[in-house]
Amino acid sequence: MILAGERRGENPLTAAGGVACKALLPIGDRSMLQRVLDALRRAETVDEIIVCGPAALSHHPGMNDTPLVAAAETPALSVLSALETLSDDEPVLVTTADHALLRAEIVDYFVSAANAAPADVTAGVARLELVRDAYPQLKKTPHRLRGGSWCGCNLFLMHTPAARAAPEYWRRVEANRKRPWRAAGIVGWSFLLRYLLRSMTLESATRHIANRMGINVQTVALPFAEAAVDVDSVADWEVVQRAVELASEA
Repeated sequence: MILAGERRGENPLTAAGGVACKALLPIGDRSMLQRVLDALRRAETVDEIIVCGPAALSHHPGMNDTPLVAAAETPALSVLSALETLSDDEPVLVTTADHALLRAEIVDYFVSAANAAPADVTAGVARLELVRDAYPQLKKTPHRLRGGSWCGCNLFLMHTPAARAAPEYWRRVEANRKRPWRAAGIVGWSFLLRYLLRSMTLESATRHIANRMGINVQTVALPFAEAAVDVDSVADWEVVQRAVELASEA
């Protein structure tokens, strides 16, 4: 499942790229969406692909016969809506259309590692040092924990029907984003305090969130800096475009 929804209001990225939606932003000779589609189509661990995004994507030539599901108001609602079109018993890999440097190798490594010890939900992470060494100009907001700082990788594998509790949980957090005290209550005040004090490890933080969701959650540390690269700003877009140019020259 590729999440390709749009933010509310004007997006500087679409204006800078002269495109109808962010997923169509050009990176080298292809759109971001096309790059993600290509990576997933080449991955040995992916069978079928669906895209969750605006109707404008239906005209994108790279879609071919890929099903398009209308995006909802938030990412969590989009995942829940798209899951309604799928069988409960099939594992679902979730990523995003702005995962512009995604490769089949990354996908297969993540899915294989997740399948080695399956939980209800597996999330990909990468060490901040790995990402900064490869892309020092990229601005990241890491999770600073005891034992190191980690970046999310926009790669999630939902193994079981119980995994639907994860997007439902984040839907509740998203619904209260304008009421932070309520969002904090959903996550847990003790968790926030320990997070601010950096007294939790990655494992203990994952365990806390899993208990809140009522499911089994694990993380997979990925050895690929590209796995943590997404395009959230014009500055990110410029960094990624340069990386693709350098790779093509090598």
